[in-house]
Amino acid sequence: MVMDNSKNDGDASLYKPDVDDSTDSDSNDIDPSEMKKAIEPIQWNASEFIANQKSKNWFLLLAILILGIAVAVYFLTGSIFSAVIVMIVGIIFAIVAARKPQTINYSLNTEGLQMGGRFYPYDGFKSFSVFEEGATSSIRLNPFKRFSTPVNIYYEQADEQKIFDMISEYLPHEEASKDPIDQLMHKIRY
Repeated sequence: MVMDNSKNDGDASLYKPDVDDSTDSDSNDIDPSEMKKAIEPIQWNASEFIANQKSKNWFLLLAILILGIAVAVYFLTGSIFSAVIVMIVGIIFAIVAARKPQTINYSLNTEGLQMGGRFYPYDGFKSFSVFEEGATSSIRLNPFKRFSTPVNIYYEQADEQKIFDMISEYLPHEEASKDPIDQLMHKIRY
């Protein structure tokens, strides 16, 4: 800061900030094609999740497991209501497991991810991770909020690098680590 010692209506001094009038015009020149490339959104279509083929035996084992848990809950608590709740949750689990994935539209831009009808801004996530799942890969956006669910992005292998590059402009990359629930779901092919 520079001190101005001149008098101004009784003020002893005024402070003025230092201003650097020298600007390097070459450093501010941005190639418009590079700017458009950086802002241009990436769009693709992909499955909303990876579907594992489940046989009739898989559903039969699930039904036996649900029935066994419901009977155990009934004998432990003596409440038919608790056993019925276990069976309802098990039936919902089976219905969700039987659902086939839909193909949805994905779009990444400078603001965030558009996935189907939902928009996820980058500022809702602390990092992202890449998961290898056999022949396919996915990117998981890890949320700041403790009880929020992560968002998984599926894509063609050929698009991985440009999607990775775009997300890494806004979020830090974190090494992938599956939590115990993910490992269990992978083992039972859910």
